[in-house]
Amino acid sequence: MQFKDETEMNDEPYADDCDALQRMVRNGRKGIKELAAHLWPYMNQSSGYARVAACLNPEKDKKFALDELASAMKFCGRYDPLYYLCDATLHARPERRAPRDEEVQIVETIKDATNVLKMALSQLENMRQQTREEDYAKDSPRIARYR
Repeated sequence: MQFKDETEMNDEPYADDCDALQRMVRNGRKGIKELAAHLWPYMNQSSGYARVAACLNPEKDKKFALDELASAMKFCGRYDPLYYLCDATLHARPERRAPRDEEVQIVETIKDATNVLKMALSQLENMRQQTREEDYAKDSPRIARYR
């Protein structure tokens, strides 16, 4: 079953976790070879392919790590494993956050970080000024003697 839009959710129930994984790859933007190269760029192509194939096979013990699964969903542009988990745990399927919302959040984070940096630089400058004043106060009696 091919979807028109990569964000469109499938209402057809998943048989199990492997079914969700297989749909993610089958209906995704990338194939198994590309996914393997993305997840494990250090592996040779045949080893990576075999590893993805093992993760998609319900009769094998190999499974994706959580970070690998998140990366695979983003890379494939399909979130079937996430939807399967939501269905299995009786949670509502999430809506994707709009890119604009994410941009606003990033800008706010940058602004907050900039403010923290400005405050830290100000405190550092105050400390340096205080140290200079203390050093000058210590040295002024000696300087006065040589005048």
